[in-house]
Amino acid sequence: MNKIEYPLGHSLEEVVRLESQALLLREPVLEALASQAGHCLEIGCGSGANWPWLKRANPRLKYTGIDKASQAVAVARAKFGQEPGAEFLVMDGGGIAFNESSFDLVFTKLALWCIGPLWEETLRQVRRLLKPGGVFYALEPCNQLIQWQPQKPAAQKWMRLWDEAAIGKGLDPCIGTKIPGALVRAGFEGVQAKFHPVAALGAQGNDYEAVVSNLKGFYFGEAAIKLCIDNECGLAREAVRAMSLRRPDSLVMDALFASWGVKGS
Repeated sequence: MNKIEYPLGHSLEEVVRLESQALLLREPVLEALASQAGHCLEIGCGSGANWPWLKRANPRLKYTGIDKASQAVAVARAKFGQEPGAEFLVMDGGGIAFNESSFDLVFTKLALWCIGPLWEETLRQVRRLLKPGGVFYALEPCNQLIQWQPQKPAAQKWMRLWDEAAIGKGLDPCIGTKIPGALVRAGFEGVQAKFHPVAALGAQGNDYEAVVSNLKGFYFGEAAIKLCIDNECGLAREAVRAMSLRRPDSLVMDALFASWGVKGS
C-alpha cells in the first residue's frame, strides 16, 4: 500500500477552497472552546484558514498551527505570520514535539482522516500535550453519510470510488464516527460527540452552491489523479455535471462528526 499524505494537494485552488470551507464548516462547540482557551494547537493547520475566526472568537487566544506540508505553512506564514499571537510550524502530526501540558485546547478539522492507520497514537500524544482540564476537539468526515436528493447516481458512484481508493491508500474519509470511542480508549474523560450535517436546499441558492462547490473541490482535481481512480468512460465528467444540476427542491448534505473530550487532573 502506497501511502498518500494529503491527496488534495496544496495548489492555489486548494488554498481558496480551504478558506471557504473554514467558514462553511464552522461549528459552535469549537468556537466556545476557543473562547475559553489561553493557548491552542491546531494539528493540520494547512494555510491557516481557521485562525481568523478563532481570533474573532477570542482576541486574546495564543494559537499554534502545525502541518507537515511546508508549502501550506509558507502560505499561512505569508498571510498571518506577522499577527500577534499566531505561529505556524512545519511539524508532523504523528510526531508532535512540544512539552507536556503545553495547551488548553488541541483540535483538528478534517486532518485525522489523512494521518493514516496510526491516528489513534496521535490522540495519545495530544493527551500528553494538554494541561489538566484541557480539551481535545475533532471535526472529521463521515463521507458515507453524504446525501443527495434527488439521487445523483454518477456523482455518488464517483464519490464511492474515491472513498474506496482513499481507504486503499491508508486514508479514512469515514473516520468521524470512530473518534469518540478512540478518545475513551486514549483516556479522555467526559467524551461527547454530535453529528454535524451541512445541508442546503436548491432554493437556497448560494448556500446550496457553497456546499456543492466544496464537495467538488474535495472529490476532483489533484486528488483523483493521486488516487488513480479509473475514469470509466467519462464518469468524472458526468459526475461533475450531475452535481451542478440544481432544482428548487434539490437537497445536498455534507456529513461531519464532532467529538471532544477532557484530560482529567
